[in-house]
Amino acid sequence: MDLVLDKQQMLEYYKESYYHEFVHKDSINGRVSIPAGILPLLAGADIFLINNIKDLDDSWFVWGTILVILFTLALFFALYYIFRTLYNHKYGYTATPKEIYDYRKSLEGKYDESIIDAEMGDFLSTEFANYASLNRKSNLSKVFYLRIVYYWIVAALIVGLLCIPVFIFGKSNGSDNALYYNN
Repeated sequence: MDLVLDKQQMLEYYKESYYHEFVHKDSINGRVSIPAGILPLLAGADIFLINNIKDLDDSWFVWGTILVILFTLALFFALYYIFRTLYNHKYGYTATPKEIYDYRKSLEGKYDESIIDAEMGDFLSTEFANYASLNRKSNLSKVFYLRIVYYWIVAALIVGLLCIPVFIFGKSNGSDNALYYNN
């Protein structure tokens, strides 16, 4: 059984695809808020670790330094890909109602009404199809970058959790006393 769509059904399909991609764009932008909210918390933990790395014993200092550097790098990569998710994606928009009206007016008087209707249907189908395709490519790119953001945040969380035992067990004995004597 073959599925045959007429021009009006195709126009409706293209139009729905076009609008779906704009709804999808907004939902992707909304999903960026989760990692954007987590990132400052992780950055605060990173600053805490950087400030307290000097309190580690010599034997733990190397491990603490390596983990803090990896933690910081993971946060920078997550931040970079958040910006890649939000910016530099090209979206296309159909002609404005005024442009469509003017185009139809330019055809009137030159062609028969049935030819004008067919031409307008083809014009709108082309507009919706082209921009729905362009917007889908942009949305797929945004989703790809957003997925990378989540990977880097998970990596940062894992490295951050690995820092906990290093900073608990690697604390030098003098740093505990220095806290009380400096007050």
